[in-house]
Amino acid sequence: LLDELNNIEYYNYQPPKSLGKMDDAILKRLYSLYDMVDVPKNIMPMTIAWLGNSSVATIPTLLDLILKDKLKMHKINKGDILVFASVGAGMNINALIYKM
Repeated sequence: LLDELNNIEYYNYQPPKSLGKMDDAILKRLYSLYDMVDVPKNIMPMTIAWLGNSSVATIPTLLDLILKDKLKMHKINKGDILVFASVGAGMNINALIYKM
């Protein structure tokens, strides 16, 4: 499976036009905590539409895809503060904040 994933072409990936009500609300609330009104476009990469919900590896898979430049619209730079959240089958909830 890992060999298959390493050979997938990701250049056709397009972020969804709308993240959904919950995702939009989370972003707006997070930014409002720091008195920031404008949420940058394409700030939240989503993979569920094309990878499905693994329920156990969503966060590390997403991080790996970005670090390997497989999601061209998303970059992580030194000093960036990352906020990851995922909800899996059976309502497993994972969240972390990490500074690169």
